[in-house]
Amino acid sequence: MKCPNCESRVFEVYEAGGYVSGNPIKECGCGHIWRILPARIEEERIDVIRQGKPVRV
Repeated sequence: MKCPNCESRVFEVYEAGGYVSGNPIKECGCGHIWRILPARIEEERIDVIRQGKPVRV
């Protein structure tokens, strides 16, 4: 999996606890924080918690 913001494969993964679902939260060096939520069978939805810095191309 890549960061949906900057396409980096290097990011930290944290366990979600408390009121959040059991899906791990991922944080990239660009500041993007997200998690993957199941939507339907064989489909996934990206839940963006905080948008990272825009990536310059």
